[in-house]
Amino acid sequence: MRPSREPSVQAYVLLVRSAETLHSNVSRGLVAEGLTDSQFSAMVSLRLNGKLAQRDIAKYILKTGGSTTSMLDNLEKLGLVARDRDTEDRRIIYVSLTPKGVDLFDRIYPNQLLRIQEAMGDLTDAEYQQLIGLLQRITPEHKVSSDSDCEN
Repeated sequence: MRPSREPSVQAYVLLVRSAETLHSNVSRGLVAEGLTDSQFSAMVSLRLNGKLAQRDIAKYILKTGGSTTSMLDNLEKLGLVARDRDTEDRRIIYVSLTPKGVDLFDRIYPNQLLRIQEAMGDLTDAEYQQLIGLLQRITPEHKVSSDSDCEN
């Protein structure tokens, strides 16, 4: 069987391969800090929003509840986040960055932004806007509401 020459299939394959390559290159800097990309994404959501329910973090980082729990367990063991239960509804667990978590995030965040910018190359602003528009057309559920939504 020959690979499909259908443009939609070719675009999909290129998009997935490109995303995986970009993500791998950008995530290397996090590994050097002892963090996974999911842990960093959770820290981004907490730094931007303050204390969040654990389920909201799972939605933000596009992970299941179980994998989010495990990832937050590890962040808690590192002393980077703290969890506490809602006093009215014990099913809700809130997560916040600890001072150690804030310090680590603030130290590594600028370099993470630089890695993203370097990985994305040197497109013009118009080309970036065109790319964003095309990606939003094929995944409207991931519309970017602000620049900070994409910084992880």
